[in-house]
Amino acid sequence: GHSEEIVNVIFSKNDLLLATGSFDSTVCIWDTKTGRNIHKLIGHHREISSIQFSSDSNKLLTSSLDGTAKIWDVLTGSCISTLTDHTDEVLDASFSLSGKYIVTASADKTAILYNATTYDIITIFKEHENEITKVMFNPQSTRVITASRDKTIKIWDTETKKCIQTFSEFQNDVFSCSFNYYGDIIITGSKDNNCNIYKQIQS
Repeated sequence: GHSEEIVNVIFSKNDLLLATGSFDSTVCIWDTKTGRNIHKLIGHHREISSIQFSSDSNKLLTSSLDGTAKIWDVLTGSCISTLTDHTDEVLDASFSLSGKYIVTASADKTAILYNATTYDIITIFKEHENEITKVMFNPQSTRVITASRDKTIKIWDTETKKCIQTFSEFQNDVFSCSFNYYGDIIITGSKDNNCNIYKQIQS
């Protein structure tokens, strides 16, 4: 198991596996039926900030305060690739449901969109003025949403690579954001103690 606080817990899409991320800089993969620790993923050098399984449950994406994100083979426990393009802590990372993209968010004020097969950079989203705390795709994989300590959230188009909408009604840092299943509603959580719901997203 882990030697320090567990800060991330997530099930695989097929519910057969559970992953845990810890301040001890490791990630553990567990068999949900037996409770057995299948793999301990060692490679990050600082606290784990996020973990996510791919939609086919074959890969695990991890991000860390060491400034990197890693993609792991769930079957073997080996590291497939390390993304080292940020210049500061990586605070979040996400697979697209389509399996086409990976996006990472950093304290360096940028989010990076990658090809999830080649791990090449597609584009760098650069318009935030403070660290990006949360990032995710809509279910259709056509949009990326970023939340930031600059008191805004932004929506980006994965094809044009442009920011198509900015919400700036917040009084403080924005720490969380999520799309609904259809991708036409978003909810945000911020340091001003409010959750905001936006019911119309520009197409």
